[in-house]
Amino acid sequence: MIFVVQLIMKKLKVVLIVVFLLLISLAVFLKTRPPSADNPLSSYPKCPGDLAGILTVPLIELKHITSITPLGNLNPPGHTSPVDHNYFSVDTDNKVPVYAPADGWITDLVVILAKDEKTSKYVDRWITLDIEICQGLKLTLANLTEASSILKDNWPKNDNGCKYGINKSGHDFTEGQCYYHSNIKVRAGDFLGYTQNEINKDGTKSFGFEIWAANYNQSPPANIDWSFYDDDRYAHIMCTFDLYTGSLKKQFYDKLGTVDSKFTDSSFIKRTIEPICGTVNQNIVGTIQGMWFGEGWKNRKDKNNPEDSRQFSFLHWNIDPTYAEIGNAGEISNGQPDQVTFLPNHSGTIDREPSEVKADNKIYCYNFRDGKILTQLVDDRHLRLEYQSGFCERSETFKKYFNYER
Repeated sequence: MIFVVQLIMKKLKVVLIVVFLLLISLAVFLKTRPPSADNPLSSYPKCPGDLAGILTVPLIELKHITSITPLGNLNPPGHTSPVDHNYFSVDTDNKVPVYAPADGWITDLVVILAKDEKTSKYVDRWITLDIEICQGLKLTLANLTEASSILKDNWPKNDNGCKYGINKSGHDFTEGQCYYHSNIKVRAGDFLGYTQNEINKDGTKSFGFEIWAANYNQSPPANIDWSFYDDDRYAHIMCTFDLYTGSLKKQFYDKLGTVDSKFTDSSFIKRTIEPICGTVNQNIVGTIQGMWFGEGWKNRKDKNNPEDSRQFSFLHWNIDPTYAEIGNAGEISNGQPDQVTFLPNHSGTIDREPSEVKADNKIYCYNFRDGKILTQLVDDRHLRLEYQSGFCERSETFKKYFNYER
């Protein structure tokens, strides 16, 4: 009897040891495997009060980056409002690696498709991904040309469908987009994929990589009616590179500017006026400066069209803000979008500094390409605009103006 009991106890001890080892193995597996959409985390860590230094690894290999475009770029009609992301230019046609700049979770993926004009089929072109660094701080890395094994091995199911037949200004192809929700854990320095120069149909090269940073923990400026923008992220944009500190931040800041093709030697023009990273929100209440939208904008039918011609902006150049800029999406000029950069005057009614134009019953005039634009601020939220031929004169009158609002 004693022998039987000892035998049972011995077997039970072996079973307990095996169960213990299995539990340890399971714990290690769950801790180390990247979470996916099938293994969601209940919450993300809260963000610290000071976000400087939360990014610890360069998000892109910097040795081939020749310039980074500051925020606030202008390119009508699709970007009549100040651009809320940074562009990059490179000096190589080789693949450029992209990395996770901090610990985080890839929450969404978008595959950008290009329509083959011969077969009408859509083929993979780019990958865009969102990384949640902490609760409310999200980075968007756009237009990777190749995914890493971290993405491929943990790719989620297509749970949000696709859209096709998308045509964007500046793109020489018809676009499709497929959407994926995910929860892929990444560590600072993890390789995410490659991006690189591509050859356009006209033979020119373009480097498609772009970066956004949005801090949803910070309330958007109260001086703007954000319902005009149809983009919640736009109200929370911040400079990605302000999330770095020390030498890493300086490396990125040193490249903020442009390689201007107007110079024969393609000289780099560095932005030297604060904020060095540029400005998205340029609205100044009580003046014409900032973004304006055609009357009835909020009631338009197609709110997914970013290139609606009924947009207009009085801004400052994102490379040298001593220059003013005008962006016209085309409504007031027979559908022809355009922009102009100029040194503003600080007196009179011709080419006046936008931040100095107020509701004083005067008509102000701006020389604009092959004509001129007349404008009058009615009140803080209403503006009159008209395009006419000829050059600006001291005394101008409207013939048939458009009403704009904000």
